[in-house]
Amino acid sequence: MKKTFKTRQRLYLESMGKRSCMMGFFGQGWEVWSWPVKLIANLKTSVWIPKTMDTHDLTLFTNDIVFRPEIVKISYAHPLFELEERAFAPINFPGCFLIYDVNASTDLEMIFSFKPELNLMWPGSIGGQYCHWSDSLNGFLISEPTDSFSAIVRSVGAIKYSKEGDHAFSDNPHTFKLHVSRGVNRFVVSIVGGAMGKKACQELLKIEEGLDQEIEKANEHYRNYSSSTLRIETPDEELNEFFEWGKLSMLKGLIENPNLGEGLIAGVGPSGKSTRAGFAWFFAGDASINSLSICGFNDVETVKKSLAFYFSFQNEEGRIPHEISQSHGFIDWFNKYKGFAFLHADTTAWFLLACANYVLHTGDTKFVEEYREKILKALRFYDSLCDETGLIVNYRAGLGALEISDFRRSKYEIYTSGIYLAAMKKLERVFERMGEEEVCRELREKIEKVETSIERFFWDEVKGSYFLSINASDQLFPYLTPWPAFPISFGVLDPDRSKRSMRKMLRSDVITRWGARSIEVCEHYDPINYNLGSVWYFINGFVAKAAYETDHILEGWQIVKAALRAFSEENSTHLSELFSGDVFAPIITAVPHQLFSVGPILWSVMEGTFGLEVDAFEKILCFRPRVPIHWERFVIDNVKVADSTVRIEFVRKGKSFEYRFKNLSRKPIKVTFEPKKPRFGEIVAETPFEFVLEDEFSVRYNLQGIDYALEYTNLRFGLSNAKPAILSEIKSENSFQLECENVNDSVIYFFCPEGFAVRTEPDLTVSRLDDFLYRVETTGTKNLKITFRKI
Repeated sequence: MKKTFKTRQRLYLESMGKRSCMMGFFGQGWEVWSWPVKLIANLKTSVWIPKTMDTHDLTLFTNDIVFRPEIVKISYAHPLFELEERAFAPINFPGCFLIYDVNASTDLEMIFSFKPELNLMWPGSIGGQYCHWSDSLNGFLISEPTDSFSAIVRSVGAIKYSKEGDHAFSDNPHTFKLHVSRGVNRFVVSIVGGAMGKKACQELLKIEEGLDQEIEKANEHYRNYSSSTLRIETPDEELNEFFEWGKLSMLKGLIENPNLGEGLIAGVGPSGKSTRAGFAWFFAGDASINSLSICGFNDVETVKKSLAFYFSFQNEEGRIPHEISQSHGFIDWFNKYKGFAFLHADTTAWFLLACANYVLHTGDTKFVEEYREKILKALRFYDSLCDETGLIVNYRAGLGALEISDFRRSKYEIYTSGIYLAAMKKLERVFERMGEEEVCRELREKIEKVETSIERFFWDEVKGSYFLSINASDQLFPYLTPWPAFPISFGVLDPDRSKRSMRKMLRSDVITRWGARSIEVCEHYDPINYNLGSVWYFINGFVAKAAYETDHILEGWQIVKAALRAFSEENSTHLSELFSGDVFAPIITAVPHQLFSVGPILWSVMEGTFGLEVDAFEKILCFRPRVPIHWERFVIDNVKVADSTVRIEFVRKGKSFEYRFKNLSRKPIKVTFEPKKPRFGEIVAETPFEFVLEDEFSVRYNLQGIDYALEYTNLRFGLSNAKPAILSEIKSENSFQLECENVNDSVIYFFCPEGFAVRTEPDLTVSRLDDFLYRVETTGTKNLKITFRKI
C-alpha cells in the first residue's frame, strides 16, 4: 500500500506507532511525541552548498511525497543532489527517526534546527528543563532536575551549530549540522526519550543499528493487519482506497501509555505552541463510537482492549469517563480535573452500546460474565439522571450533542436519550441470550418508557420531523439538525416518522454536496462554528446510515461519496475533524487525524452500503446490499460470523444479478439475503434468499424494473454554494418519471429493462453502457426530467 502526492501547503504528514509519533504540516517542521511527553517541535532541515555558497530550506526542492503505512517518504531533487527523507515511528518504541539517503555530486552541509520542549501533555507540565550539547552523543540532551524525563536529538557525526545556552529555551532554534561528502550517503537523525531518565534514554539509541529491520517489522505488521481484516474490492477506487487506509487510520489510534496501558485515543494533530496534540488522549465516547466500525472489519481484539481500558476507570456511580489525559499518573486527573473527566452525558450510553455491539458481533459470553456487574452499574447510573419520562435530563447529566452555544444545556435531547435507547435495545438482546430474564425485564420497562417519551417530546407532526432538544421551559428546539439521525441509524424510532424526518432533513439546507451541516442555515448558523454550522464526517456517518435505514439510498451513497472525496482531496491518509459549511475545505483549526471522522463512515459503508450485520450467537449473517446500480461487480473478503469466514462476490451481467457466497471454514451459518428493490418494477428470484451456508451457494435473480444512481463530478476542495441534487419520483401504471433538481455537474446512471422508451427534458445525450444500463452527463444542466414509458 502506498499513496504518492505532489506537495501542497497544509498537507498533513504523520508517522505513528503505539508509543511515539512525529507529525506536522508540510513546510512547518516536525513535532515529535513519546507519549505522554512532547519531546521537540519545529524540526526542520536545510542544506548549505559550499560550491554555490547557498543555504536553502530543503522543502524548496521537494519532488513528491509517498505515504506508506509504516513510513512517510519525501523525495527532493536539486541540480547537485537528490535526497530521500523517511520519517519513521517504530511499532512499539519511545522515539522517532528521520532516515536520509543522499546522492550528491558535491559536498553538502545538512543543518537541523528544532525547539526543545520536554513537556507533559495538557494539562500536565514539567519545570526546570535544560538542553545542552553532548560531544559523546553527537547531539543534544534534554532533561530536567529530577531525571524523570529526558530526550536525545542526535545524528552520528554531527557537530553543534547552535549558539543557544543550556537553559535558553528561547524562540531561537537549537541547531546542529552534519557534513555529507560527495557520492552516496546514508545518515539518521534520532529523536528518542520520554518519561525516563538520561541513562535509559541513551540505551534507546541501540535501535539505530537495526532500523531497516524495524521498518520491515512495521511493514509486515500493517500488511498482516490489512489482509486479516475485512477487505473490499469495488469499481469505486476511492472507496477501495478509503477502506484500506481508513482501517489503518483507526488502528493507529491504539496507543500505549507508560502509566495507563493500551487504549484508543480520539485523534492526533500538531500542538503548535501548546501541549494538546489534537485529541491524542483517551475519550471513551469516541472509542465506543469507533468500535462499531472496528468490530465491523473484525479487529475485535482492539475493541476488547479498549472496553477493558475504560472499564478500569469507571467511577463508583457507574459512570464511564468522558476523557482521560495521557498525563494521568503524573497529575491528579480525576480529582483536580474532574470537570473534564465526566463532562458528557452521552459517554456511558455510547459505552454500553459498544459493549453490547461487541458481544453480539463476537458471541463473547465470557466478556459479559467478567464485566456483568460493571455493565449493570453503568446502566443503572442513569437512573438518578432520568426523570419520570425515562429520558436523560441533560442539565443534570452533562453535555450531549452541543458543547458550545446557548443551547448546550438542554433539558432533554433526542441524541443523548436516543443513544441510551439504542444501547438498551442491544443490551436486551445480549442478556436474553445469557438467559437473564430479570435484567431483560428491567431493560424492557426502561425501553418502553424512553420510546414513548421520545415520540411524545421530539416529534413535530406539523413540520414532519424530529428535533434535537427540549429546553427547561419545555420548548422544542426549532431548527433542523442532523442529530436525530443517530437513533434513526440504529432503527430504534418509529419507522414512518423516521422516514419522514430523514426526507425533510435531506431536502433541507442542512445538506451540502459535501455532507450535512450541524444545523440548517438560520440566524445561528456559522459555517466554521464547531456545533452550529460546520460539517463533521462523524455526524455524516450516522446520517448516511440513517439514510440507508429509511430507504434514502441515493442520499446515503452521496454522503458516503462526499467523505471519500474529502479523504482523497486531503491526501494525508486520514480525515480531518471539521469542514466548513460554506466551502468544501477543512477548517484551519481542525484536528487532521480524527478517528471518529473515519470510523462512522466505515461503519455506514459496511452496514449501509453493503448491509452487513452479524449475529454471532445465532450464527446468522444478514446481508442487505444497497450498492449503486452501475456497479457490475464487487468482492467482500473476511466476513466473520462466529467461527466462520465468508467471502461474497457479486457479478451483474445485463439484468441478471448473482451473489456467490463461499464459507471458507465450512462451519454452517445461516444467511438471510435481502436484495435492493428497484424504484419501479420488481425482481424475479431464481433461488432462495434464505439458506444455510456450509460450503458454496449462489443467489440469482433478474431485475425487471427501473433504478438509478447519481454522482457529482465537481466535488473538489474550494467548491461553494453548490446545492445538493434532489430527485423526485412520479409513478403511474405505465410510466416512471424522475424529476431532477440541482443536478448540474453530475452523472446520472439508470437501469432500464426492455419495453421502455426513455426521454430527457431538456434533450441530453444518453450513453448506453450495456443492454440495460445508461449514463447521462448533466454539465450545465441544473434541472432535468427523465421519463420512462412502457411501449
